[in-house]
Amino acid sequence: MEKAVFIELKLEPKLAEALLLHLRQELRSAIQQQWHAARYLSIPETSRCGAILRDAPHLAAQKKTLGALKAAIDRPRREASLSRSCTFPWTEFQRNEVDSASVDGFAHDASTLAVHRG
Repeated sequence: MEKAVFIELKLEPKLAEALLLHLRQELRSAIQQQWHAARYLSIPETSRCGAILRDAPHLAAQKKTLGALKAAIDRPRREASLSRSCTFPWTEFQRNEVDSASVDGFAHDASTLAVHRG
């Protein structure tokens, strides 16, 4: 694989949302244009989108850009959601029990466990 290119872009939230919608519509339209092309009809529908993206690197790049943009837009929402979490009021007895326990198969320090709203 060639050396990767890193792009950093700073956009206002409204511009980022508008760009996300535009790129999504453009990608959907471009894939739909190729979907029924003779070269792709023999490919099962479950694999067809991947085949189109492999044959059109500009569309594959657009899909990656969409993913990065969506993640960047969602990040502040996730962080805001996490900041609304509430810490569980552990008693000293419970704290000692949990310190050596694992939760959901992962070891946790009792002081970092939190209950998150759904």
